[in-house]
Amino acid sequence: MTITELPHPAAEVSPEAIPATRSMADAPLPAYESHSSISVYRACPLRYGFRYVERRPGEVSPGQFAFGNAVHKAFEVFRRERIRACAEGTPEPGPEVLQEALDRKLASSGLAPDEVEDARRRAVPVLASFLELEAGTVAEPVAVELGFGVDVALPGDGTADGGAVRFVGYVDRVDRAPDGSTEIVDYKTGRARCQADVDADAQLTAYAFGCARGGLRDPAIG
Repeated sequence: MTITELPHPAAEVSPEAIPATRSMADAPLPAYESHSSISVYRACPLRYGFRYVERRPGEVSPGQFAFGNAVHKAFEVFRRERIRACAEGTPEPGPEVLQEALDRKLASSGLAPDEVEDARRRAVPVLASFLELEAGTVAEPVAVELGFGVDVALPGDGTADGGAVRFVGYVDRVDRAPDGSTEIVDYKTGRARCQADVDADAQLTAYAFGCARGGLRDPAIG
């Protein structure tokens, strides 16, 4: 989803610069749903209509999630490099790959210079913890930012089939354990959670739902 910052009400805005919107009265429903869109609908159907039906600009400022986005990008780049190294038999990436990816993402985040430096300081223990976990993992890296899509049947009205809706998402990381099982990993930069919280997490449940129904495909072998 693209996040657009709204102009200040006092700013001069040409008609061409105002994004076109569609009316909820006649616009079609989205062709697919995700954990994010469903969460928005459950919290506020009107907000869902504005964002996903009328496609109005978002209300989140570009820098609001800058730290988490930068850390996620650093992890993604590192894992991509590790997958490539495993495939080519070359040396695995080092800490500099993480740091460079983090710095590039922060540089384009819209944060002020002092905010960038604060984010870099906050990221030091996070990156160190990630590298420690990577060193101890025995699973084979398979994919990062792997998309999935599954069709979910909708209930009918008793006289006709209810059709289906496409449920989509992106998984932060997929590994293959030594026993051949698939491990789904979702990165969080907040507090550590207990297993009960993880089991009850709606987003992770959505990923498990898509994986269990064959939504994930190994990018190397299909």
